[in-house]
Parts: sequence; structure tokens; C-alpha cells
Amino acid sequence: MDQLAQMVASAGIKQVTGTLVADASAFDPQRIPEGWKSRYLQSGYAARISALSCNENLVTVVIAPGTGGKAATVSLDPATDLPLAAQVKTVAGRGARIMAHSTSAGGIEVRGWIGARAGVRSYQVVVEDPTAFTAGAFRRALARRGILVSGQTRYAVTPPGAVRVGSLLSPPLSHLIAAMNRESINHFAELLFRDAGRKAAADGVGSVETASTLLQRFLTTQVGASPNAVSVADGSGLSVLDHVTPRSVVQLLAYANRAPWSDAFH
Repeated sequence: MDQLAQMVASAGIKQVTGTLVADASAFDPQRIPEGWKSRYLQSGYAARISALSCNENLVTVVIAPGTGGKAATVSLDPATDLPLAAQVKTVAGRGARIMAHSTSAGGIEVRGWIGARAGVRSYQVVVEDPTAFTAGAFRRALARRGILVSGQTRYAVTPPGAVRVGSLLSPPLSHLIAAMNRESINHFAELLFRDAGRKAAADGVGSVETASTLLQRFLTTQVGASPNAVSVADGSGLSVLDHVTPRSVVQLLAYANRAPWSDAFH
């Protein structure tokens, strides 16, 4: 977000008289795939999904004890416009007992106490509304460079005739997948799955359904797997509805071993 904001500033833009449009229309609006258990949903490995995502859709709650008996200071990193409700007392000692979580309305709620000598404590929280989180982080990044947006944030498709001011070049797919597999980042897998699914969608919108159609076509026509050998409800494998036959896994590994991109796969 800081890099994008710097591009806007470098273009000579000092003020925006209008709304900030956050466009997440590249994917369907399903943030939580079918088959994800409710007990997963406050864990970082089950971050929500949106075509407009930032920081793996995780925000860090930063808590610093107050001085002179004042309440603790609570902030979000990256800074964003998500509603923050915080009631954290400062008490004597070095300990802390903090409860931080996202709410169904999209905000962040923080409660508890922290010791005056505890130092700064940080807690990672899953963001409920990634589109609002990302738009808010961008708006805050613009403000840090003195660029004010007079209007509200609007969630819509990019207006016709919009002019590109700045963009970030993606790392190669091989680098993204290497990080995804090494660190087991489910969020990367979900985004890549849906982005691939856009190729199979008549309307260009990525979803589990379109991605699954593309996957089935690839497995049967390229890999040689039996029809319905693989059934998926998400891109990461976290869903309890996912099923795969051992034979199709072996066939896929053999295909990858001899594919033109085998070096990147290895």
C-alpha cells in the first residue's frame, strides 16, 4: 500500500475530490469456502478470500501500556479504517491478558489488561472484510503522504475510462508457489485457484466452481486422471469436502516431473 501511495504522490496528485472505489469483482463474493469448519475461522491459516486482499488478510493488533494509570494504547498494523473497539486496562506488573478478534460486522474488538512494565504486545487477527481492510490501508497510506480523499469508500466495479496511475508487478508464479508450499500459505492457494478459474468463466469472474471446472479439464485431458478422481471445494485443501484418489496424485506428480516447468516444480 505504501508503494502504491508513493506512485500516486509521484504522479503529482495532492487531493482526490470524489470517492475511493475498491474493486473486488475479479472473484465471486464467497469469502469462506464450503467445508471450512467454524473452529478454523479465527486462525491465520483460514484467512478470508477476496480479489482485493492485503497482508494475507491478517492485521496485527499492537498494544502498548498506558502511563500514569491511563488505558492502554491499541492500534492496527497495517493502519486501516476498520472499526476498532478497544477496552484494555493498564495494571501493575509485567503480564498481559488480551482477547483480540474480528467481529461479524467487520470490525476488530480488543479487551483485557496489560501490565505497565509488559512492553508492547502484538496479536494477529483474521480480517472479516478483506476488501474494506485493503481499501482502508490504501486510504491511510495516501493520507501519510498528504493525499486526502474527500469522498467515502465505495465498493464497485472500476468506472469506465479510469486511468491507471500506478501498479505493482507480480513476482513470477514460480516464486509465489515456492513461498506457498514452503510456508503452507492457504491464502495464496485460494487466490491462485480462483485467478486460474477466471480462464474458464464466461464472465471472467473467478470462483471455486470455475476453477474446479478448469481443474477437472486439466486432470482428464492433460494428466490422464479418471473423471471425478478429484473433487474440491476450495483451493487449499482445508475444506473437509475435498476428495482425491491416490492414483490421480501419482499421475499428477508424474506429469509435473516431465512438464516443461518441471524445474520450477522441483
